Formats: sequence, structure tokens, C-alpha cells
Amino acid sequence: MARLENGTDMGISEIFRRDIGRGTYKIALGEGEGVPLLDRSDWNDVGRGTQDERVMGAIGLLNDLTDGDKEMVKLISQYAHQGFSAPMEELLNSPETFVSLPDGTPVALMGPETKSYTFTKQDDGSVVMRFEKSIDGATSYFSPSMERPVNIDPTGSHLRLSYELTFTTDHQVVLSQPVEYSYNIKPTSWPKDYPKPESLDDIVKSTNLELIFDFRQHLERRQAAEGLNFLLAHEEFTKDPTLEGARMLLNTYMLPGSEQEVTIDNGPYVERVRDTLTGEFAGDLTPEELVRLFTIGATEVYGMLEGNIFRQFITDNTVPV
Repeated sequence: MARLENGTDMGISEIFRRDIGRGTYKIALGEGEGVPLLDRSDWNDVGRGTQDERVMGAIGLLNDLTDGDKEMVKLISQYAHQGFSAPMEELLNSPETFVSLPDGTPVALMGPETKSYTFTKQDDGSVVMRFEKSIDGATSYFSPSMERPVNIDPTGSHLRLSYELTFTTDHQVVLSQPVEYSYNIKPTSWPKDYPKPESLDDIVKSTNLELIFDFRQHLERRQAAEGLNFLLAHEEFTKDPTLEGARMLLNTYMLPGSEQEVTIDNGPYVERVRDTLTGEFAGDLTPEELVRLFTIGATEVYGMLEGNIFRQFITDNTVPV
């Protein structure tokens, strides 16, 4: 098949030719979901020739739907694309949007978005195109007056809107259903960008720098930040235990007067770790033995942070809804 350079070679608008491979287009059949107008499987991986073949197949379905009325197919292609709904998208992201907080602040909802075009043939030969846009499970909202998006509860937050155009057999376009919309914004009790940690372990093993930063600040207000630093260093040490790493833990966090000395109410234990790591046979210690040396210390520090300090961190960052 010869490559078709643009949509006009196919009897459709060029913007429809581009959008049909990116959006969801369906032909309604009865009460069901409808059949896809285009096979989009592996769309970005197949060659342009295969894409053209599939688009021509979609145009064939539209020709069947319009009883071979190529002018109606061309007319439909001038409206069934993102460009036509662009002014509505601009409105949704402007101060004039109809989406607002209870206090009237206009906001734009953010989250997984879907758009679809569904074509239905009427008894008189006309074709109705229904456009639907939805953000089901909106995760945040944003306004130019805000420094950053605000997280919301996706289980109760959404935006849905739709409109319908009717293409008549004498090639007129009628707005048969004006824009209808609904939305809901459900606040979340945990407004942070990272998931709510369920235990201290979720923080110690986390790679989220913002979570670690927030918890460290929480500990600094309680003169306990060295405990988190020790646990994070210990977590890394257990992944690749070496004698050098073991001595660093001891010298930085455990010895009396060390740079970030943690509270371990077991003097003989600390002395035993020191003697083991500086003794004659320290070089013979296996990785497993090195890890076991710090089990008591890590468990004690973990226990001190896990109780009231961790619970207060959760309480301080939870907001009423």
C-alpha cells in the first residue's frame, strides 16, 4: 500500500488523522460499550504503512455508518478531535473554570484522564457524536494562587463532562446536548505527596527523600535526629556489611562522645562491639557476624523512635476532613 501523506489524502481532516491513533473512538451498537473504530494495539510500534491501513479501515466503518456519505465523514472528522474541545480545556484550566472549592476558589483537577468519542446512527440517517472526558480518581488540585498541588482523596474525587453533536444528512452540525458536567473534591486526611507511613520501617526503608526530610525535622525538634541517621546508616550497612562500614557505625553513632551518639542503655554491649571490631580477629568476621553485632543497638534505637515519636509524626501531619 502506498503511504498516504496526510488526512486529506484519505478524505478526512489531518488533525483527525493524528488524533484517531491517540484517543478512544467507538461506534455504538445497541446498549453495549460499542466497538472500537480503530485497532490501536502496538500503535506506536507498527510502521506508518500499517497505521494507514488501520485508519483506512476506520474510515470504512464511518462510511458504513453514514451509508457511504463521504461528505458527512469528512464533516465528522472536522469536529472529532482535541482541537475542537481545546477551548473547553482552556476554560477548565483558567480562573473562569466551573470547578471550585467550597470557598469558591477555582481549581484544576489532576489525575488519570480519559477522553472518548462515540458515534451512534439515528433512524433518520443522522449521526450523533458523544464526547466524554473524565478524571476518575483525581489525586490533586491546583490553582495559580497555590505554590504546589494539593493532594485529595482519589476514592471520592472526580470530574466528568460530556456534550453531543448531531451531523445531519444535509451536512449541518447541531449541538444536540450542551456541555454537562459533574465533579467532586474529597479532601484527604494525609495531604503529603508521599503515602502515609504505617510504621517506622516504612520510613527507614523508604527512598522518598521528602518523607525522610520531614521525619528528620520532626526528630530535630525533639533532639533525636541522630537516631534516624543511625537507622538509615544501619539499613545501608546491612546491604553490604564490611569491617570498614561496621567501624563507621561504631565510631559515628555508638561510642561515648561520638559525633552523633545515640542513646543505648547497655554500656557493656557497646564495649563488646568496640572490642570485637578493634580486636586481633576483627578481620576474620563474616558479613553475617558483622550484621549481628549491631542487632541489639539497632533494635533499641528503633524502639525509642517507633513509639510516641512516630505516632506524633503521624498525628502532626494528619488534617481533619
